[in-house]
This record gives sequence, structure tokens and C-alpha cells, in this order.
Amino acid sequence: MIRFFNSTFVTRPVFLVLLFIAINLPLVLMGVPITMPELKFMVLGERLQAGAAMYRDVFDTTGPLSALVFWLIDLLDGRSLFLYRLVAAFLLLFQSLNMNFIFNRQQVFPQKTYLPALFYMLGGSFFFEFDTLSPILLGQLFLVFSIRYLVIVSKEGSNNPTLFKAGFFIGLAALSYLPLSFFLVVAYFAVVFFASNTFRSFLLLLTGFFFPFAVACTYYLYNGALDNFQEFYLSAEGLFSFNLLLPLTDLLKLLALPVLLILAGIFMAANANQGLVFQQKMQQLIFIWFWVAVVMVLASPEISVLSFIYFLPVLAYYSYYLFRPPARWWIPEVIFLVLLALLIAVRYAVPLKMERYLNIDTSELQLKTDEKYKKIVNGQLLVLGPDFQYYAYNYAASPYLNWKLAQQDFNNLDSYDSVFSIHENISKDPPEFIIDEEGLMPKLVYRLPTVFGRYEPAGAEGLYRLKK
Repeated sequence: MIRFFNSTFVTRPVFLVLLFIAINLPLVLMGVPITMPELKFMVLGERLQAGAAMYRDVFDTTGPLSALVFWLIDLLDGRSLFLYRLVAAFLLLFQSLNMNFIFNRQQVFPQKTYLPALFYMLGGSFFFEFDTLSPILLGQLFLVFSIRYLVIVSKEGSNNPTLFKAGFFIGLAALSYLPLSFFLVVAYFAVVFFASNTFRSFLLLLTGFFFPFAVACTYYLYNGALDNFQEFYLSAEGLFSFNLLLPLTDLLKLLALPVLLILAGIFMAANANQGLVFQQKMQQLIFIWFWVAVVMVLASPEISVLSFIYFLPVLAYYSYYLFRPPARWWIPEVIFLVLLALLIAVRYAVPLKMERYLNIDTSELQLKTDEKYKKIVNGQLLVLGPDFQYYAYNYAASPYLNWKLAQQDFNNLDSYDSVFSIHENISKDPPEFIIDEEGLMPKLVYRLPTVFGRYEPAGAEGLYRLKK
């Protein structure tokens, strides 16, 4: 199979798509359940589609471009898990083929090949979490577009206007997911390696980068949400928080093999003969990308297997050096088949309920089956607590979608500003039900009787219903 994809026949992209479908289609037919991150994105899109404005009527740290995509999907088909998965699959395939096209067109390797697309696609398929349409995946799309313009500048070695486009796409990536802004370091080294006027060229890159932010700030200024946009997103308070969605041992277990492949590729590339100066500098640039990806993982508010998306372009690049044809052609073929078998085993472990054999705890990623979440169905909720799963069967009815942000008000009920903010955010459109996980209702009734005094206990502990 390595020799098959190491050619440049026009049929190779078709077979790449068919291989991707063959790996993932059975999971669709099996009905893979929704994950917690997907539920959060669906509820956010649903809230925006109902007429709420991001950062003004919805308090969340999701990037504005990602929120726009979630709004569009909900506008098209509501909470459609199929559509979310379809868009995620399309983005992954498009990125892999586009990255491969850039490598071949710009002669990044001594010969043209489809191995980068193959390993980009497989590297983004080995765990069920990659099915999620996430801000990281959306932002990575813009980074791949930026490489197209950085590589063109690199070959021409001059102050090309395409640098503005490269910075612009990096800015769009950062508006999708803020840790992706660290990619500016890679862009800077691209300028240092190839541009004729480093200072002026990098200023042009920065101009392109900040242009989308200027547009976003202008929009939120006129929408009355600029302060919240700055506080919730641009302040970057959640960066380097090291919130693991999987236990560290499980995370290391799942990422050990793909990271070892990258390290082996780095070693083999360093010992390979590079013909062109441009190809040597590209190798240096990808090596820097690897370390920047490490920083982006550490900077992510939530770290999980999905964070490996940062490394997919690096894995795609080094796959050429990992599987170059040796004297014995069958060796890379056997190694690849073993890797493919391991990928499928991990890929289907969770859907087939065999994760116990891998000893992986995915409880933080998957929805729970507790019946308490079904006591209210199709209700308008406000959840006073971190348990987001109540929204799986109901609708969000207040700006307080993110409990970490909501705590700034609800944990400071002795502050007039916090009490006034809660009054303004709840009284206009009071939720039908309140689920109090933190025991805040007695104090809220005392502080805001005109708002929370209208609620009565509804049977279950911590559940309150709006009086009719």
C-alpha cells in the first residue's frame, strides 16, 4: 500500500477518500453516541440560532468563527449529529489533500507522493474523538491555507503580498481557537529563512494577522459585546490551565505511538540527503512546527487526544522519510499494515465497548446514562453547576452557558455588581426550570426575590420550576 500511494496517479486521492470511508462508515452505521464536547457545541449553536448574540447573550470562551459555524449548522438542521460528523470528516479530508497538494506543487520532497495525505488522514482517525467538529479542527483548516502562501513566499524569497494573506489566515485560525495564534512563531521563522527583508515582511504578516481581530472587535463594539469578547476570549485566561479530559496515563498511552513515529521521522529526515536548499529549509521549518505544536498543546484550555491535530501536518511531512523505499520494499509495507491494524483496533475499541481491554477511561468525554438527566425533557433550563449534560434533553435559557464564567457572578452574591448582572441576565427571559447543584437558590431568593422568588421546588432535590 505504501508503494501504491507513493505514486502520483490521479486516482490516488479517490482511493484515499475510499479508505477513509471504509474506516469510518461502519461507525456511522453503528450509531456512535454524541460526546460531551459535541453537546456543548450543539447547545451553543442552538442558543445562537434562537437569536442570542455571542459574548453578549451567551457567556462562553468559544472562538467567534467557531461559534459562527455552529450557528450555521444549527440553522441548517438543528442538533444534527450526522451533519456535525459529516463536516468534521470533510474538513479532515480536505486538509490532508490540500496539505499534500502544497507539498507536491512546491516540490517540498525530492519526488511527488501521496503519503502525506495518507498519514494526515490516518493520524486524524485513530480515536473516536477526532470525529468531533471542534474549534481546533476548524482553526487547523486556516493554518493549512496559510502554509500555501508561506511556501510561495519561501520559494520566491522576496517581500511578496501573499504574506498578508498568510497572516490573515493565521488570524482566522486564532479567531477559531486562540492557542493556534502561537503558529505565528512558525510564520516568523518562514520569513527569517526565506524573505529578503525580514523586518518589513514580518510586519506585513502581522498586519494580516491582526486584520481579522480588528474586524471582530469592530463588530462586537457595535453589538455591545466588546468588553465581554475581550474578557472571555482575548484575555486568554484559560491558556496553560492543563485541564485533562483523559487521565494522563491514558493520554500518554494513546499518543505514544504517533509521537514516536514523528520522532523517528525527525531522526530519519536529519540523516537523509536533501538536494535543494529550499527543501533543507523546509525541513528546519517543520522541525520548528513540531515544537510550536508542543507549546500549543500545553496552552490549550483542554488537553485530550484531539490535541494531536496540532501535529498532523508534522506527521504528514515526516511520513515521506519514514516510508521511503529501502532495498527491501516489503519492510515498509509490513510496518504500515501493522500500524493500520493497531489504528483500527483503537478506533473501534470504544464503540464496541472494548475499551476495558485498553484500560482507557473515557467517562469525561462520553454522555452518562443516568436517568436523572431525563427527568426534564424539552424544558428551558438554567443549570447552577458544572454538569452540562442536563442540556442533552433540554434547551439553554440564559447567558450562563459556561459555569466557569458564570461563577464570576454566582460566587460573588455579596457584590452589588454581580447581583445586578444576574438580575439583568435572568429577568428578561426567565428559564422554565432551574437545577441547583451548588445550593445557591436560598441565597439567590434572598438577594433577588423578584426574580428567584418566583420558583418553587419541583420534587427532585435541587430542581425548581417557575410558578405559573
